[in-house]
Amino acid sequence: MSEDVADGAKADPQDVGDDGAEVKNTALRTATEIVAAVQAGTLSPVDAVRDALHRAEARADLGAFQQLFADEALAEAAVLAARDDLASLPLAGLPILIKDNMPVSGHPMRDGSQATSAEPSQHDHEVVRRLREAGAIIIGTTRVPELCIWASTDSEFGLTRNPWNLERTPGGSSGGSAAVGRRGGCRRRARGACQ
Repeated sequence: MSEDVADGAKADPQDVGDDGAEVKNTALRTATEIVAAVQAGTLSPVDAVRDALHRAEARADLGAFQQLFADEALAEAAVLAARDDLASLPLAGLPILIKDNMPVSGHPMRDGSQATSAEPSQHDHEVVRRLREAGAIIIGTTRVPELCIWASTDSEFGLTRNPWNLERTPGGSSGGSAAVGRRGGCRRRARGACQ
């Protein structure tokens, strides 16, 4: 993972990601602006996803991500980009992270615990299904404390750090989401019901 973007620094809009592809910086756009640009055809879903993944990799020091689905998300974005109904999708091309207590098909839902199954989920949670149906692209999952029951987001998978002070926690049970949301790693997060 690249750590080229320093805390608080703005990435060059024509930056290059780890895969060598150009990254179009959407960091200063809101979710509404990203969707409107994708619907209007001025921003590709692939570019929106590539930028979100690039920003996530640049802030790996936060420990906010349980999993990133880079290849899968980029492939899903490419399929979405080929559709002719982008203007009708309410979340067209919007990169979204899911809290690691909601199943995402093909990926393990660990609930922050080594005691849970590492087997991939067989289905999407209903919220995930509806997000995809609306045109959102699931780019990964965010870290949670073990079984989502502690006030700080640390587990056997790692410690999530507060983006304002890396010596502190962002809290829990949505600490991964909190750290990412504050630093522009993704525009919206779907929360699970484990609180």
